[in-house]
Amino acid sequence: MAQTGVDVVSIDHTIPLHEARQRLDEAGFGHVTLQGNMSPSTLRDGPEGQIVEQTTCLMKSAIKELREMGPSCRRYIMNLGHGIDKDTPESHAALFVKTVRAFGLRDNSP
Repeated sequence: MAQTGVDVVSIDHTIPLHEARQRLDEAGFGHVTLQGNMSPSTLRDGPEGQIVEQTTCLMKSAIKELREMGPSCRRYIMNLGHGIDKDTPESHAALFVKTVRAFGLRDNSP
C-alpha cells in the first residue's frame, strides 16, 4: 500500500503498532504515518472502562514508539482500525474522542 505514494497507512486492530512500523521501515517507507489500531468492536460494545483502557494503552504505545525513534519521529493518528460500526452508541464514540483529547493534556510517560 505504501508503494502507492500515500502519506498515511491505516492499520486495523489485529496488527500491533510496532509491527506495522517495522514493516514500513524495512520496506523503505519510514516516512509514512500510521493511523488506526483501535478495535471497532470494543468501541461498539464497551463497556466504557474498556474503551478508556484500550484507548489509553494504544496512545501510550504510540508515544513510546515515537519517543524511541528520536529525531526521525513520525506521526501517529489515533483512529479506529476499520471504521465505526453503525450500531456504536454515540456515547461510546464521544468517550473515545474525549479520552484521546484528554490524553494530550497529561504527563504521558510510557
